[in-house]
Amino acid sequence: MTCLIQKMTSCEPPLTEIILMNPYTDKDSPRDKQSIFDIKAKTTEGELINIEMQLFNQYDIEKRIGCCF
Repeated sequence: MTCLIQKMTSCEPPLTEIILMNPYTDKDSPRDKQSIFDIKAKTTEGELINIEMQLFNQYDIEKRIGCCF
């Protein structure tokens, strides 16, 4: 898992350990939508990593991502 995330994110310094976390996000209010990530992790330096994988190409990736690499 660490090698996969390292290749996907190019973290510096290189990852030596990750901590898998609860993939469910908390809602800030009752009207908020709950998100569930496929992988939610934290590096030993405290950087959060959220990964969501798609099985099918829905041609809407620009709408779904929060940042670009």
